[in-house]
Amino acid sequence: MAGFDGFSLYPITPALTTYALDMDAMTRASVSQLLARMEGSSAPPALRIIQGRPIEGESVKPLI
Repeated sequence: MAGFDGFSLYPITPALTTYALDMDAMTRASVSQLLARMEGSSAPPALRIIQGRPIEGESVKPLI
């Protein structure tokens, strides 16, 4: 079992493995695109890949 966003509402045992998003980078990219639109940019929406990172818990075992 794995989670997403590096967030847990409740302490879970075993600790849940999750994937944490870089919320600061997502916010900067979103605001940048929004401001460009507000200033009249007609560029098409851009696909941006923002890296996250896995947070290994105890809910996923190694495959090898």
